[in-house]
Amino acid sequence: RKQAVQILLLATGESHKLQPVTNMVPTPLLPVANRPLLLYPLELLARQNQKQILVALYNEAGHIESYLGKGERWGVKLDYLLQRKPLGNGGAVRQAASVVGNDLLLVVPGDTVIDFDIEQLVAFHQAHGACLTVLVSQDGADNSSKVLVDATGRVCAEGTGVDNGRSCYDTGLYLLSPEIIARIPAGKHLDIHSQLIPQLLEKGVIVCACESQAYWNPLASFTAYQDF
Repeated sequence: RKQAVQILLLATGESHKLQPVTNMVPTPLLPVANRPLLLYPLELLARQNQKQILVALYNEAGHIESYLGKGERWGVKLDYLLQRKPLGNGGAVRQAASVVGNDLLLVVPGDTVIDFDIEQLVAFHQAHGACLTVLVSQDGADNSSKVLVDATGRVCAEGTGVDNGRSCYDTGLYLLSPEIIARIPAGKHLDIHSQLIPQLLEKGVIVCACESQAYWNPLASFTAYQDF
């Protein structure tokens, strides 16, 4: 049975990339090809018929909410989750727990240009019995985070000596099952890549990596920003 998916669009502006520009403009509102960066993932979600989207806000929350409004311009309905302190992407996920219920949660970074297929990601997640699936790419910036993936598509802890393990770039896009969301402590700062995934692997929880050939630009440098 195909599980329902809720969307959490991260527009907290906690990223420190592209400074000093992002000291003045929160990353989700950075102009990319004369449009705010946040619109690229938002419009991609709308095209995939995702009509209900949760938006996590922190830095310059008022500016972002006033720009997006209720989402009518894009044919979607936006609900906002306001953070009073930086929580990281994991903390933002925990804040969304009461809204998500028993559905899967797709975490979409609002400070990255990325192409993805939700149905394909959900099918992969369920077929592999994953509790958390990370979308990975073979291409990425040198300073992007990486995960080690074995031949079956599972993420392995670093230093486990996995034969034929491949190092892939973590795009920051995650699909989580509800039982994982419940494990995250409320009100605490938590990073999914550097903290939650290693904790889950240590406990033997199945974490998988779905490899994407689609376009991904984390805008990790001014060169990448200008190249888009």
